[in-house]
Amino acid sequence: MKTFVNQEIYGESINVDTINQLIYSLYTLLKKYSEKHYTSIYYGYYDAKKFEMLFYDAYDYLVNLIAQRERIQLESCCVCYEELGKCMELVRQLVGTCSPLRIDLIEDNAGYDDWVLANPDRVAREVWEVCLYAKCSPVTFNLVRVLNKEGKDCKLVYQLVRSIQDCNLSYSVVNNSRNCKPEYELLMKTVKNCKITYDDFVVIHSCGITVDTINDSHNCGATIEVDRKDKCINLVYNLTKYQLNCYE
Repeated sequence: MKTFVNQEIYGESINVDTINQLIYSLYTLLKKYSEKHYTSIYYGYYDAKKFEMLFYDAYDYLVNLIAQRERIQLESCCVCYEELGKCMELVRQLVGTCSPLRIDLIEDNAGYDDWVLANPDRVAREVWEVCLYAKCSPVTFNLVRVLNKEGKDCKLVYQLVRSIQDCNLSYSVVNNSRNCKPEYELLMKTVKNCKITYDDFVVIHSCGITVDTINDSHNCGATIEVDRKDKCINLVYNLTKYQLNCYE
């Protein structure tokens, strides 16, 4: 039996997005068949029986693709990709190679994680932690989980996370300046009861840790310390150390 299957095409294009496009094309085709069937019944321009059969054939393909899509989304082992590929190729021949312009609502999750992280007060803490795990380092994630369990204000925690992320991004540009007195004076004015010495601040500053990070840490009940033995900058909370950066 000849199946008219393009092995190269269906072997590389079986995914949810491709199936969604074919499903939309089938909906468009069903609409066309339905209009033709209606016209044939009321005006006699076409063969009503022909378009009724075409409609149900296309509908069978639609039901099959929807079921297969759900199986792929659930990562089911009950998907025969060879048979699905044949079905998709036959649908392509039925609907044509030109995809119709989509006018329905298309779901786009681009930027979702960034939005969730930036709006911790609008989502459940569990959802926020999932996005945090996807975007941040394990050290930051573990720190945030501890702060969340302590019931810290989610906005303060987010400010701290953003400061840490900014520091990690800027660390590639090492600040070798030893004249940190203006920033240190700002730190002393900004952070109450700050115990960081000037010498330690020079090291902290050279590792990309900013005054904002130190301030955000204090707001969450944590401190920034220099471990000169291991040559690392640590954030300390409840006697537990979370390594931020290290230096030579």
